[in-house]
Amino acid sequence: MSENGLSFYGILSIYCDQTDQKRDSVLLGNESAIKGFFDLNHPNVSLINVTFKFEFSHASFKTSDVNLTRKYWQPVLEKYLKDIKLINK
Repeated sequence: MSENGLSFYGILSIYCDQTDQKRDSVLLGNESAIKGFFDLNHPNVSLINVTFKFEFSHASFKTSDVNLTRKYWQPVLEKYLKDIKLINK
C-alpha cells in the first residue's frame, strides 16, 4: 500500500466449497477508515477478523449473498471513502 501511495485497499474473493459458492472480502487501511466501515452495517456481511496496526489495519468479512459482487461493492466503497475524505473524486 505505501509503495503505491494507497490509503485504502479492498480484496474481494469468491470460491466454491463442496455445496455452493462463498464470498469473502478483506479491507486494508488506517484504523479509523476500517472502524468506520463497520458502521455501514450491511445485513449480508459479517466480520471474521480485525487487526488494528497504525496505517495498516485490516478487517476480513464473510458475505452471505454471493450476488454482492465487485459491481455492487465498488460504488458502496467509493461513496464511503468520499464521505470520510480519503478520496475526493
